Amino acid sequence: MAAKSKRKGKSGERVICKIFESTFGGSWQRVFSSGAFIGGANAVRKEFLSDGQIKNAKADIVPPDEFNIVIESKSYQDFPWHKLIQQDPILLLDAWLDEVFACIDEDDFWLLCVKIDYKGWFVLFDTKFEPFTYKNHAKYVSSKHSKTFIITASLENFLIENKNYILTLITK
Repeated sequence: MAAKSKRKGKSGERVICKIFESTFGGSWQRVFSSGAFIGGANAVRKEFLSDGQIKNAKADIVPPDEFNIVIESKSYQDFPWHKLIQQDPILLLDAWLDEVFACIDEDDFWLLCVKIDYKGWFVLFDTKFEPFTYKNHAKYVSSKHSKTFIITASLENFLIENKNYILTLITK
């Protein structure tokens, strides 16, 4: 079962790379060995790595050299959407956010891209990066992280509609 889950995750990462390549150009690649190489308890490794090595080990996707963005990818069978409306904590989402926060620096622009089976690609981001253009969305207020996040449908549409603004954030 774990092998199937890993294959699903790798497949999702390859799709994300293609989506970002078609929107922004350049070569977007999966991190060779996805996982918390420099996140969580492994954060001490940053002391011994160059800036380029750190950039290439953050999250799941390696952007082209000219872009500074952290992309975390998740591919799951289902998601508890009802908890967004009920304003209940979503432990799964908080765990994904833990992974993001374990590998980013304070000034990093990041996106959490989530593929839910038979529902499509969604994107989650911190409201501190506003203003974005998006249509249908939900706000997730994480008491664990003391932050508010936006979740919106169609990763591809989000990137296309916000391409110019995102470029200002990732080409600093």
